[in-house]
Amino acid sequence: TTDQFKLLQTRLGIIRGIFDIDARLIQIEEKEQFTLDPNFWNNPEQAESTLKTIKSHKNWVELYNSIGDVVDDIEVL
Repeated sequence: TTDQFKLLQTRLGIIRGIFDIDARLIQIEEKEQFTLDPNFWNNPEQAESTLKTIKSHKNWVELYNSIGDVVDDIEVL
């Protein structure tokens, strides 16, 4: 029903906040900028740590986007 769909949308918004998706998107962008530095690989351990952090943030964002896609699909139905 319409009420149930609105509840799903509300919950999706709550999930966005819980997983701090907006902050993760900012972190991805900022850390990806670091990778463009010619000296990025001068410290391989730090470089690998940065790449792992980017990957982790991207995984959370992708999971959230997958949930959002399902909610969008439900809206179409």
